[in-house]
Amino acid sequence: FFCPAKREEVLLRLRTLYEDTSFRDRYEACDQRMEDNGQRIVLLRRYARERLYELYVKRNQRLGKDPPVPFNESLADRWKQEVDGIDRAMVSEALETSVDEHISDSGWMPIYEGGFDALDVLTRTRSLGATFDGLEDTPLLTSWHDGLDRHEADVEAQVDAGRAPHRVAGYCFDALETLNEKTIDLPDSVLWREFGDGALRPLDPYTSIIWPYDITEFNRQMEGKFIGVGIMISESEIGDIKVVYPLEGKPAYQSGVLPEDIILEVDGESTAGWTIQDAVHHITGPRYTN
Repeated sequence: FFCPAKREEVLLRLRTLYEDTSFRDRYEACDQRMEDNGQRIVLLRRYARERLYELYVKRNQRLGKDPPVPFNESLADRWKQEVDGIDRAMVSEALETSVDEHISDSGWMPIYEGGFDALDVLTRTRSLGATFDGLEDTPLLTSWHDGLDRHEADVEAQVDAGRAPHRVAGYCFDALETLNEKTIDLPDSVLWREFGDGALRPLDPYTSIIWPYDITEFNRQMEGKFIGVGIMISESEIGDIKVVYPLEGKPAYQSGVLPEDIILEVDGESTAGWTIQDAVHHITGPRYTN
């Protein structure tokens, strides 16, 4: 696995070597492969946490490090909560808003390309076969990829021909639904979650869809009436809530919290199976409350 800092270092070296030469395509190809691999790790963390845990166990063995703590079984099906309530209409509306209001004014085609690319990466991530049976069926998977390429070409041709955007969108979404049903049969909520996330990726690093699973915490943060205990936290590779660092002078720092500490309980409640959103929700609150 590449950490983000290592990835940027490798790309900087490649850019230095190839950017102004006839070999720039090598840099671009490596950049794309590393981006796809980073996305595969995101997918494993969402849909196949147990498989990702096994990979980290093997990595630790290879590096001579102690094995991670045992896998938390409550994380295995967490993805079902994360995609619950996502449907085609939600994604269609979000993408239409992005095209109309994004400052780049780059139109629909980058949106479609990003969505198709995301579905391609999703369905080429072999470790997800344990979660989605259709990815284990080679003939169906081949039909899916052939159809995906064909539909992307059709969408591009319709955009180039100046067909009305709502008609192109209708064709694109209908074609994806039909192809999925006839081949790998992913849950609809997964299909649209990954297409939607991928579609916005080409616009900029910050534009994203706030999904139903995240909306409560998003609204809570927008109210601006909540404070925390002064720590930066992250979710470790195996699902633990980990302290990145405490802010000097804040309650957590004064209580002796240290970087790399694992938060096992909050107010007597186990953090097993929590995401970052869960941790933030439980640790923050109105001023002068516990």
